[in-house]
Amino acid sequence: MPKVTGWAVTMMFVAVGWVLFRAASFTVTGSMALSLAGAGSWAGPLPEIKLLIAAALASALIPSAHQIIDRLRQPHPLLAAGGAMLAIYCLLQIGGGPPVNFIYLQL
Repeated sequence: MPKVTGWAVTMMFVAVGWVLFRAASFTVTGSMALSLAGAGSWAGPLPEIKLLIAAALASALIPSAHQIIDRLRQPHPLLAAGGAMLAIYCLLQIGGGPPVNFIYLQL
């Protein structure tokens, strides 16, 4: 089977499976499956082409949610440097006191 055909068949089975788990009855399942296939659509004509153009521009120009989150996850360089210096200071202070006996050491 060609890759494109295999992909299409897989997507069809996935969509039908989602419809089966989503629908409340077999009647609803049939109407949802027909709607997915393009039959009996409730969609009407687009009232204004401006809405379609605005949606196309927004989807092309606005960064995706993943891109926005990736930008927010990157720390500011000064905060990263301060955190690194604090971590180094803490590591250097670990062995500064007198030795402590192991808690389970029985002498």
